[in-house]
This record gives sequence, C-alpha cells and structure tokens, in this order.
Amino acid sequence: MNDFCGSAEHSPSGEWTIAHGILLDSSDTEDKNFRVLRYDHVVAQGKLAQRIDRGSIANSGHFALSFFSDDADGGTPIWFFEPDGKQYTSIHAPRFVTFFTIHDGGKQVLFSYDEKLFLLDLSPVWQKITFDLPPRFYPESGFLSEGYVYLSDRTGGPYRFSDSGQFLDNSQWLERFAAQADGETLFLTFRQMTSNTEGWSSADYRNAAGWIEEAIRRGIRNSFHVKVADAYSTLAWLKDKGGDTEGADQARSLQEENEDGFRVVDSIGHQMKELCSTDDKVRVNNAIERLTRAVSYEHFSDYPNYYGRLFRFMGELYYYIDDLKNAEQAFIQALQINPKVGCKKLLEKIQKEEIC
Repeated sequence: MNDFCGSAEHSPSGEWTIAHGILLDSSDTEDKNFRVLRYDHVVAQGKLAQRIDRGSIANSGHFALSFFSDDADGGTPIWFFEPDGKQYTSIHAPRFVTFFTIHDGGKQVLFSYDEKLFLLDLSPVWQKITFDLPPRFYPESGFLSEGYVYLSDRTGGPYRFSDSGQFLDNSQWLERFAAQADGETLFLTFRQMTSNTEGWSSADYRNAAGWIEEAIRRGIRNSFHVKVADAYSTLAWLKDKGGDTEGADQARSLQEENEDGFRVVDSIGHQMKELCSTDDKVRVNNAIERLTRAVSYEHFSDYPNYYGRLFRFMGELYYYIDDLKNAEQAFIQALQINPKVGCKKLLEKIQKEEIC
C-alpha cells in the first residue's frame, strides 16, 4: 500500500488484514483511516472521527478498532465492524486496555486491563469470563482454543489459562520470567505472590524462599519503594513457614542489620513497653545496638522527630538497665535535637539522683 502509512494486524489464518494510519495522498496528519484487506485485495476502507490506536481482525473478516480517548477516566473505546466496514457495536473499557482480540466471527472480544482478563459476548454485551491475572503478568496478545485462554507476554508464550483463571503453565512462565528479572523485580513479584498462600505446602514456601534468596543475590538497592530489609523479612517468614527455623533466625538477623534508621525507630518504638519490663538483658542490649547502628544511617539526622526519638529510646533502655551515665547522654542528645521529644523529666530525675 504505497499510498498508506500506518500499522497492520493480521487474522490468525493470515487471510485478512486490518490496516490503520494515514493516507499519504491527502492532507490528513492523524491516523484516522483504515483499510481491510483479504490477501492483497482491499475489501473496505474508511475514515473515522477519532484517532485509531490499535486493531484486531478475526478469520471471518470482522474487525475491531480501539481509539485514543480524551476522556478524564482514561478509558478505551473499542468499535466493532463487519468485513465491509459497517459498524455493528461498541464497548468502552474503563481503563487502559493492554491488548484486545476479536473472536467467534465478531461475536466475542478478549481483552485485559487493570491486571484482569475479560471475555465479552457482544450481542448483547455481557461478561462471559473474567479473572485476575498473576502478579507481573502483562499480556500482549491472546486467543481462545479448545476451552482454554492462551496469553502471551514479554517472556513469550502462549501460556494456558482455564476459564476460571487457573494458570496452567505457571511454572514455565515463572522460569522464563525469573531468568530475565533483576533482583528487585524478582523480589517484588514473589512478595506479591505470598499475599495469598492458601493451599501452599511446606515445599511451596521453601521454593519461594529460594527465589527470594536468588533476588537478594542478584541485588536489591534501597529505594522509596523497596528496602533490602524487606527482602530479609519476607525470607524469614517463608523460612518459618517452610520449617527452616535456623534459616529464619539468620534472615531476621540480616533484616535487622539492613534496616534503615526509620524502621529501626518504628520497630523498637513498638517494643519499648515490652523491652522495659523484660528480664532478658541480652534482648535490651541488642535493641541498644540496633539504635546505635541507626545513628549513622545516611540523611537520618535530617529528620529531627525520628532522630530525637532514637536517642530517647536509647536513653530509656540504658536507664532500664541502670546505665545512668549513657542514659543521661542519650537524653541530652535527644533534647538538643528535638526539645519536645518527651524525655526532659526523666533526664531531670537522673541528674537529681546524681546530686543526691
């Protein structure tokens, strides 16, 4: 098509093609034109009022076009056409559609958006199949065959799903996905998977723990979205569930070593009542060591509320184990950082005891 510039999608059989774009011999500068071809012969063509985004065409020649939408909800209009270019129905998906394909002689459309998969009957429009897609699975194409839904993503495919959403080729997909993923992506994927572990066996937990360990080996950088300590926390939980108590304890120790100052303060703050009533002095000293390490956390001193609380907690723990000298120093630092941190009376009590 020397007079046409744009994109084209083919039917599964290769017999039909829907092309959409710009006519080169016109003054149009927007992709509002379409052509339907059967083999190399133009069957229908036309120009629409909206800019065309993507297309799909069935073996019957029925085709569908989606459009760029100016709607505030970010929805996607999809129109459906007979092989001769006559429109027969339309739908409006409420979110950005990642892919769509037309099926069953133009009677059905398969599409995904918002991490869900939908199959709609079009006459009348009603929802025939819907299910949630697995974490990190973003389909780029799909089709129906022999009672299964087949979907492909950037790792390849097609992968089989049952009409209820069971991912029948999950192991194959996961192996390919993991081979391509960096440490952070791998960790976030498995953490999301562990949000629903109903029916998991001990072996499933151990397998997931192995992937978290692999994610840590590949490298996870502390960022706003993810922390290395999060990975060790998830690993400890999986190790516990998988029956590896020793491995869980090691993961928890590494979690504490990698916690940033904010999480250390929050974590110990939740434990203060218990720490200041326990006879386990080793546990108290461990908490003091964690706070001491957190003092040097990068940029932590830029946040006086947290930084002041750190020294306050440190002072209270020193006070509980009768180390009044270190308690006094910690309280003084806390008040210098934040005069409203809440340890002034306890500092005055220590100083009066020293005078007496």
